[in-house]
Amino acid sequence: MLYRAVIWGGAALIALYVVFAAFVDRDRAAAATDGKADSTVVDFSYGNGLDAASRENFYHLSQGSETLPIRWLRAMEDNATGRPFMENLDRYGLLPDPNNKEGLPVGLTLSEDRPPVGKLVGITCAACHVGEFHNAGKGIRVDGAPNMFDFQAYSVDMLDSANAMLQDPAKLARFAQRLAQQDIDSYGWFAPAVRLWDWIKGASQAPQDVNELKARIEALAVTVDAIRAARATPNAGADLKSGFGRLDAFGGTRNLLLGRVSKLNVALLDAPVKYPPIWNFKDYEWIEWTQNTNSIVERNVTETLGAGASVNLAPNSGSQRFESSIPVRNLHKLETTAYKIQPPKWPVAVFGQPDAAAVTRGQQVFHDHCAGCHEYGPDTRTPTGLIRLREFSPSELGVDATTAERVAAPVKDTGDLPLDGSHSFAKAVAYVINAIRDKAYAKGGVTPAEQAEMEDRARRGGIYWRDTLTDTGKPYAARLLNGVWAMAPYLHNGSVPTIYDLMLPPAERPQRFPIGHRDFDSKKVGYRTDIPLDQAKFVVDTTKPGNANTGHAYGATLTDQQRWDLIEYLKTY
Repeated sequence: MLYRAVIWGGAALIALYVVFAAFVDRDRAAAATDGKADSTVVDFSYGNGLDAASRENFYHLSQGSETLPIRWLRAMEDNATGRPFMENLDRYGLLPDPNNKEGLPVGLTLSEDRPPVGKLVGITCAACHVGEFHNAGKGIRVDGAPNMFDFQAYSVDMLDSANAMLQDPAKLARFAQRLAQQDIDSYGWFAPAVRLWDWIKGASQAPQDVNELKARIEALAVTVDAIRAARATPNAGADLKSGFGRLDAFGGTRNLLLGRVSKLNVALLDAPVKYPPIWNFKDYEWIEWTQNTNSIVERNVTETLGAGASVNLAPNSGSQRFESSIPVRNLHKLETTAYKIQPPKWPVAVFGQPDAAAVTRGQQVFHDHCAGCHEYGPDTRTPTGLIRLREFSPSELGVDATTAERVAAPVKDTGDLPLDGSHSFAKAVAYVINAIRDKAYAKGGVTPAEQAEMEDRARRGGIYWRDTLTDTGKPYAARLLNGVWAMAPYLHNGSVPTIYDLMLPPAERPQRFPIGHRDFDSKKVGYRTDIPLDQAKFVVDTTKPGNANTGHAYGATLTDQQRWDLIEYLKTY
């Protein structure tokens, strides 16, 4: 009976492929690639610490966040474009990688093969932390710099496009045609046999793979539901969108980890922060924009969960609770690879030589007005060599406090978490993340000695989380400015487009400016603001809560000449 079933199943599959191949619209069914970067514009030879092998890891090593099969995404139509979803992912700010054999852009990953669905697509560090800057027909790609990636739009459009396809017979038919065409392009008329063999190979593992795929889609849905809730809030609309180069990462963490403990914990995503540069971070005593943890490992766990990794948080799941898709050894490899990234030097060949006389004058301006906060000597180090950043309250700096307030907000319903009656976000997230981390250690066979190395205990000691705004009152820090030219936009929430604008009195800074493009202003140092707003991919409106561009008014007393001199010096810093 089994033999006959296989024969008839195979014959039916071959017939199906013949029908699809006969009626397929090859232009609409062709497998999508992300396109090729223009090497005449972007100088890929520029490097700031990563060799070719390290860059491949940093760009594409899986962190367990894969969600949907790449075959599906290449066949599924995007709602807005009508083209395959994986085509031209630069519309979300993802950078093409001409060296990737799968045609993936920088920051996208593939899981191991899962017959019959194949490999799943996910996100890794480089999607947000490899930047690119263009000027006058030239350009530069900088590892570790903030990227203009719109994670919210990417996530929402992916799920919305999948749902729309399932509800539209015509889209579903074209999806099936493209799937068939992908196989025919790869295997010719052997495609039915290859696909049938995949199904047979994957039969024993299919239930587990289906459950894992379901869990990953559900994790994505948590994020998308929170984004939709924000957009549906009265009088909010676009006000609560993060847009390109920014993300309410802390709100996303709260929703993913604690929103499934209780829906009362779901928060609006209304406190965007920009993607930070990642050079120097390994030496900071406290990390995150609000200095709320000293653990890079646990920060990385929260990041990969926010990017799409699945985790079992169900209270009634027994020993399987807190198990996740996180490959903790890969996280450590990504972390140590990122340690190699150096602050980028000003690219003279692309942006021109800084004015030498202005650099000399600007150095004195920096010494008089900036060094007291942003330079760190031996006396600012811990006994183990970590940098103790100077911390400030929102009122001291005058900057937008929304992020600090949201991070420190109490957890409304802690459910069955053993927190002794505490509603502290720090305690709640520490408990959950510690449990997820320990399960990942066990799954990866990580020894205690390896755990100590991964957590850098020799320098960091124990792991701590804190609600910085309520614990110390000083959640924001003055960071090192090495490579500051590549950190645009500025302030923690990305509300100021250029260094020159940051040096102006807050009332004179741009209230609304375009973002999402890569056009660099090499004079003001930052993103160009002269692009018409009606042509912008996204507009940052600094009059909205969470987007305020106030504070850091230390350049307000400078003359304009001093500002320009300081900018020339910072190009060399």
